[in-house]
Amino acid sequence: MDFPNNGIATNKRFRWISRLYALYIFSFPFVHAFAISGTINLSVLLSLSLFIYLLYKHYVILNVQVGILCLLLLNVYISFLLNISAGNLKLISHSAAWTTSILLFFVVPFSLFKRIPINKINHVLYIIYYIAVSFSILEYLDVNVFNIGLTNLIPRPDGSDYDPIFIWGIRSRSFFAESGYFAMFVLLYFPVICYMERGRLFQLKNIVLIVLTILAMLFAFSTTFFILSISYLLLLLFSSRKYFALKILLLFSVLLLFYSFYKQELDAVFDIIILSKFDSTSFSSRTSLNEDSLNYIREHYSLLHLLWGYGPGSYDYLNLEAAISTYVNIIRDLGLIGLFLFVCFYCSVFVKLLFSKSVFSKYMLFSLFSSIVYLHTNTSYYYAFSWFVIILSLNVENIEKYESQNNSYNCLS
Repeated sequence: MDFPNNGIATNKRFRWISRLYALYIFSFPFVHAFAISGTINLSVLLSLSLFIYLLYKHYVILNVQVGILCLLLLNVYISFLLNISAGNLKLISHSAAWTTSILLFFVVPFSLFKRIPINKINHVLYIIYYIAVSFSILEYLDVNVFNIGLTNLIPRPDGSDYDPIFIWGIRSRSFFAESGYFAMFVLLYFPVICYMERGRLFQLKNIVLIVLTILAMLFAFSTTFFILSISYLLLLLFSSRKYFALKILLLFSVLLLFYSFYKQELDAVFDIIILSKFDSTSFSSRTSLNEDSLNYIREHYSLLHLLWGYGPGSYDYLNLEAAISTYVNIIRDLGLIGLFLFVCFYCSVFVKLLFSKSVFSKYMLFSLFSSIVYLHTNTSYYYAFSWFVIILSLNVENIEKYESQNNSYNCLS
């Protein structure tokens, strides 16, 4: 039985569930900060409590995406059993990470989503986004200007020795282990915030939030973020064919004029920031780690390993470093079958959004595509905030229905 999102709060039996669910959403930026270990964080503990409730109520929603993920999880266990003779503890820990990600970060919150008031979900997302970008600026000023050391008081099991330097000092990362994860969080949830506040983006609190977001991303300096952001802006600019030629002419005229006035400065910035970024040890290290795993597969593959991989966390007993790309790690650990199921999962959600008539689906396409791109630059599949974007994408119609029933142009009213 599904419960409508509006009216849930009046039912006392579900109030504590909605509060726990809100705390779970509030924990999204704290995947590294205040975590017990690299994989056990606040999101895991809170979702585990929700999972116990679902077991008690015997309540799980099944759909195509849940079915695909169940097959993927079965593939994880098959790969585990086929490679258990390697006797590597990483097989256990990474199998547990996949189980946690699929069950606790997708199946549980997805099954409970329709029982939670949507206005509460939106409130918490807005607040935690505001906190995350604000803290990143505070952190940047603390580390690079005032040097008080307040941000060092936040425990992070991963990334405690973080000090990547760029042209304006050490990059900010908010509550995350690295600036790349923070930039991913912003790019995934900024479209959601824009949709929720689309009727009043020019109110003071939202203007401040936009300015904070821009500053936070300048201080985080994520190359992937800049590339995706510029691509999205161009896409929005040319999404309508009306005055297309005029838009092209105007764009290039502005760029040419701007470059002619600031040629020397722009050349210096391009050389220092962009070219040095791709020539950095970070970029070469990422490429090398991915190539090491792919080369090993090409040189040592068998049909069994090609289909089911070398087992979750196989890099450890294969004497390799973990690849930076989630896709490379999957094909090495879970084989072609695992990669096929993972890609099918994201494609099924992408196709649903693409053919949806919901306005919210257009916003979520940006978030989902960003998630797909970022999965190639990091290993964020075991972070709750990346899975919740999928849950929002699968509920775009439900969210718009809530708005129409409440005669609300935005859910934060």
